Amino acid sequence: MPEKTNSESAVDSISAGPFELRYVVKGTGHPTMVIGSHLYYPRVFSDNLREHLRLIFMDHRGFAPSPGVVDRSEYELEVIVDDVESLRSRLGLPRVAMVGHSGHALMALEYAKRYPERTSHVVMIGMPPDIGPATMALAEDNYQGLADEERRVAEQENILAMPGEELAKLAPGEAFVRGYIRNAARTWFDPRFD
Repeated sequence: MPEKTNSESAVDSISAGPFELRYVVKGTGHPTMVIGSHLYYPRVFSDNLREHLRLIFMDHRGFAPSPGVVDRSEYELEVIVDDVESLRSRLGLPRVAMVGHSGHALMALEYAKRYPERTSHVVMIGMPPDIGPATMALAEDNYQGLADEERRVAEQENILAMPGEELAKLAPGEAFVRGYIRNAARTWFDPRFD
């Protein structure tokens, strides 16, 4: 498919094993694949970026509607990278910038390692070098040292609104979303960011 110059497009999907992975294209300019969620990431990426980048917001298998019970191998990193390559190929893009936030940054980096000739840039946002105890302790020290009173109050309000025992009762997908919202004061500089 030739490169489009439209600034907005409808949601489309691509088949990937037992999954239908949704994606949406927004903006004009250099083709840039954002791995993660076609719903979430368009809401948090600046509209200004759409004047310079053709942002392709793509679900990975963890964000796709459930096809039912599938083997864990369907979620392996190599399989997700294959899905990204399938979409790049379907869109007819010779080279793309890869963007990943948090754990999705590992997916963007792995794609670039596997397909350097098809990758123009890699942008990794908010990705720690690992999620081991030492790194998590450093992250906690960082938050405690930098969080202002507004962030601390917002965090306490969120914890009261969704106590850990209530979070534990939810289905895994819902718990992930609610936990992310609950931790907004730790995730975003502006603790009231919606």
